[in-house]
Amino acid sequence: MVDNNSRSENLTLGMEDTRFGFLHQDGQDQQDGRCDEQHRTIHQAKQLVSTLSVAQKQIVEIAKAVATEANVIIMDEPTAAISERDRPPVRAIIRSLRENNVTVSASHRLDEIFRLGDYVTVMRDSKHIDASPSLRCRIGPN
Repeated sequence: MVDNNSRSENLTLGMEDTRFGFLHQDGQDQQDGRCDEQHRTIHQAKQLVSTLSVAQKQIVEIAKAVATEANVIIMDEPTAAISERDRPPVRAIIRSLRENNVTVSASHRLDEIFRLGDYVTVMRDSKHIDASPSLRCRIGPN
């Protein structure tokens, strides 16, 4: 994330549409619009990232990964640095990605594992301990 750039500029960083070495602004705005629709982020496109909360920055980072149309997005503790009240939008995005078979997320928060996970893999000291369907899969989604 580049704090002095806008949300829109960060969202498309490294994926800019260029013509003869010059940025093509219309392509960037279209890319940003698709991500906003898909993830229902409600931030002004020109807003500087430095003014966003940690949760909002996390959403921009996830949206950036989704914009690459990746089949797998590995997230390491995506809600660890944000407060409990700021977690629902991030969890909603993770849930949406999961429903589209796109995401892998690591967490030590058991409530998130059981709410969001399809499968649970336990690791200790970089070693595989066990794997099984999560409780959510056994009793159904919330």
